[in-house]
Amino acid sequence: MQALKYTEVILKVASKLLLWTAIIGLVSATGLLAAPSKKSVLKKPGEAATVQPAPRAGHSLDSQGGPDAFGYRYVDNQGADTATYSWIELRGDAAATWLDFTDNPDDNVTIVPLTFDFPMYGLAYNEIAVSTNGNIQLETVNSAFSNECLPSAIIVGRMICVLWDDLHLDYGGYDPGGDRTVAYRDFGDHVVVEWDSVGPVFGENASFKFEAILWADGLIKLQYNRLANMEPQTQTIGLQCGGPGPTLQYVCNSTGHQPVSNLAIWFYPGPTGVITGVVRDDGGTPVSLATVTIDQLSIGTLSDTDGEYAFPMAAVGTYTLTASRAGYTSQTIPNVLVSSGQTTTVNFTLVWQGTLIFVSNDVPRNITDGDTTVSILQVDTSLTISDLDVQLNILHTYDDDLWLALVSPQNDTIVLSAHHGESGENYTNTIFDDEATVAIEDGSPPFTGSFIPEEPLSALDGQNAQGTWQLLIYDAVFGDEGELVSWEIHVTPPSAAHEPVSGSAEDFVLLGGYPNPFNSSTTVRYVVPRDGHVNLTLYNTLGQEVRTLVSGAMAAGEHRAIWDGRDARGADAATGMYLVRFEAAGRLATGKLLLLR
Repeated sequence: MQALKYTEVILKVASKLLLWTAIIGLVSATGLLAAPSKKSVLKKPGEAATVQPAPRAGHSLDSQGGPDAFGYRYVDNQGADTATYSWIELRGDAAATWLDFTDNPDDNVTIVPLTFDFPMYGLAYNEIAVSTNGNIQLETVNSAFSNECLPSAIIVGRMICVLWDDLHLDYGGYDPGGDRTVAYRDFGDHVVVEWDSVGPVFGENASFKFEAILWADGLIKLQYNRLANMEPQTQTIGLQCGGPGPTLQYVCNSTGHQPVSNLAIWFYPGPTGVITGVVRDDGGTPVSLATVTIDQLSIGTLSDTDGEYAFPMAAVGTYTLTASRAGYTSQTIPNVLVSSGQTTTVNFTLVWQGTLIFVSNDVPRNITDGDTTVSILQVDTSLTISDLDVQLNILHTYDDDLWLALVSPQNDTIVLSAHHGESGENYTNTIFDDEATVAIEDGSPPFTGSFIPEEPLSALDGQNAQGTWQLLIYDAVFGDEGELVSWEIHVTPPSAAHEPVSGSAEDFVLLGGYPNPFNSSTTVRYVVPRDGHVNLTLYNTLGQEVRTLVSGAMAAGEHRAIWDGRDARGADAATGMYLVRFEAAGRLATGKLLLLR
């Protein structure tokens, strides 16, 4: 019944996406995709926006581009029908928030929270990172000043390049100091971010005024009010998914359409379908927290405790899907067809390799400049190592500053990574594995996936895994501290019983929530085997953290935590499936909660 309700939720989302696709996608008589139905902008600050169709009959088509691999296209207002440009002014708007960049008005980034979820390339975000250099980042906080053609090797996550250039907030002629130059206003179903009178670091008498409007249905509108004395061929405008994923570029330096004053550009995704399925092991048991990826799009999601996963917004096309989980063989399924408004079911069978997963509770830990950060992981089980992998997540700019090493209970040190990644940032779900095909020195930040470590972990084969493990992180350069978010080791003994043990000990139990399903609040019960640190965290089915219910020291025994159905910001969480992750005593268990509004 819960699975049925989960499916109903996905289908409701899909039907809304199909309706939205039908509204924004019109095919002209020329056979080209016409502009999306245009949204009227605010006639004055605070007035609600509405959706209005924009007839195009009798007019020439504007400049168009795309689709990229996800189906995103753009259309500007440089043809005969120029009705799309309509500026939303935040200067003088009492409801607007001006971002404070006084500490660094040159190369700086700050986080802006959203009251709605903004979808981009299949994932949804409730905050954005706004840069002084004219870009908006969804997964990174990178102050890189030098623009690149897309995909960027410096800023590696999802990004909207509004006018990415080496900009300075004091050089546009309005407000030296950086605290009244970049503003935003959240209208509930869209947010406006405005750069008002900024200028390039290298340029004379230049002044730029431009903005981005992000809508809850995924539409993106970029507008350029004033581009005075702009040096041509030094900017990037466009979208990127990140890594090897799709990109859609309007201009980069001399390639593409040069921006001008009174320019408006719509970016919008194409038609989508739904991909869903179940991940099981070869005995038919559901596999939770398996990562399922659409390989061509570099988009991933996690399976829940029933092994179920879903991509409620997948671009129409033919793809290869891969499911993987530490301790299991991965499976790749090619030729998966996604049709507009349709649901495609893809099931996976993973073979367990007898690998035990031990998770560090000594996180998060701040990474201090010029010092070595030490985090420990305790293994209480006596077992001989036949194979060992290390998985970690680190938030840090300039990965080249970092040196990482693992120390075994026998005090043997294995260097994992020694100053790689140059100015890139983060280690995201990075697995150090001797059996990987790419060496860590040949990888690129955020190093997502499996990499051969600097020194072989096989040097620890034959040792007893029981005892205290250490992860050492040395930050060699000052000016950019970071954080160790999580780390774990995957130990395969010489002969392992064909049965996953993570979270299965009798004195380590996640008893689940009651009531479940629920519509207002539920009580999660769990048993802690011994005194120690406990984490109880909620995630959505995209793997994004929703809220931490428990994080701290707990006594051994049974405990309860109440979830009131709200996220970390205090807003009501959306109807759907949520994963609860329970970590204690170096072990991990997961459960599922179904919220029905």
